[in-house]
Amino acid sequence: SCNYLPNVLMEKEAEDNGVDYAVGLDEAGFLTEGPTENTGLISQDGTFLVPPFERSLRGTTVVRMMELAQSLVREGQLKEARQAPLAREAVLAAKEVMMFGTTFDVLPVVSFDGQSVGGGEPGPFFRTFLDLMRKDQQEGELLTPIAGSS
Repeated sequence: SCNYLPNVLMEKEAEDNGVDYAVGLDEAGFLTEGPTENTGLISQDGTFLVPPFERSLRGTTVVRMMELAQSLVREGQLKEARQAPLAREAVLAAKEVMMFGTTFDVLPVVSFDGQSVGGGEPGPFFRTFLDLMRKDQQEGELLTPIAGSS
């Protein structure tokens, strides 16, 4: 079984602070995850970065987004797409920050800890990522192998 109490407490913390979402920071100050979503960013050098899955759930949506982002790397729109520890300072210095989850696919983050991110407006990669995800959902092949048990 899973213990969802931390997720519920994160939701409560967000509500208590008048924000839409809360994200976790580990004891070293690195970004982990939200209660039901992953977070990623576009760095100033054009790299798509996602926190390692060592301290967060390997979210299906963000994993798929990292796969889809490889087309943007090949086209030269992104430098690369990879996992890396993300400190609070990296989030605040990012060109764009986004959340990834089943409910909303891709969501832009315009402020973090009360500070503006990326000029306080959704950036161009948000729209590009959302379009890639939606196109993949409509036109992509289902490639998840499933095995029955007896």
